[in-house]
Amino acid sequence: PAYKYRIKKLQDQQQQIDMLMRNVYDVEKEYDTNSYINTAYKAHYRDVYNLQQYTNVAYEFDKLDPSLVDKMLKSKWSGENYSKRIWGNTSELADTLKEEMMMGLLTGKTEREMQDSIAERFSVGAYKARRLIETESAAMTSFADQQAFEDAGITNEIFRAVHDFKTSKICQRHDGIVVEVGKGEIGKNIPPLHPYCRSFMVPYIEGITDNMKRRQR
Repeated sequence: PAYKYRIKKLQDQQQQIDMLMRNVYDVEKEYDTNSYINTAYKAHYRDVYNLQQYTNVAYEFDKLDPSLVDKMLKSKWSGENYSKRIWGNTSELADTLKEEMMMGLLTGKTEREMQDSIAERFSVGAYKARRLIETESAAMTSFADQQAFEDAGITNEIFRAVHDFKTSKICQRHDGIVVEVGKGEIGKNIPPLHPYCRSFMVPYIEGITDNMKRRQR
């Protein structure tokens, strides 16, 4: 009976974990969505400002289309869209916590030992969530770059890697490659190429474009 009681208690705790993780997922998705949208708009208007400063032409520009932002949010640039990746993180963490609780029950771990193990697991979950947010934000920035460059009539852009001891080999190989605007693919020849990717695209400007002149008029 005592063992049966412990099993029932464990099952109740696992159900509570499932409910907690569903709430975590809802909160994280809402926060991340707002963050990605803000990232896209800030990147777009920063690009426009930099282009106008560089060319010394104050041209009229299109606002970032909300439907395009929504399309980017739903895209599966690395195999699955960001909401599924969030859910993957939370469900994986829930499974890990259940496993830890089961092992504690079977091996006779003290509550203190289980607390330490679970706290360590949660820090791993936080790391994955942070990696997800930063990588997805980089993807949204690249998306906004493409819209700003295309709007300005720029036809080519250049891949730029950050050069330090952390630079990945794949970014080193892509550094300096010229990509036609509108033809690049995020995750293949446009950043991010990997988690925590710090590379970025810059416009290849040979002069003031016809689009800039027309919109200036």
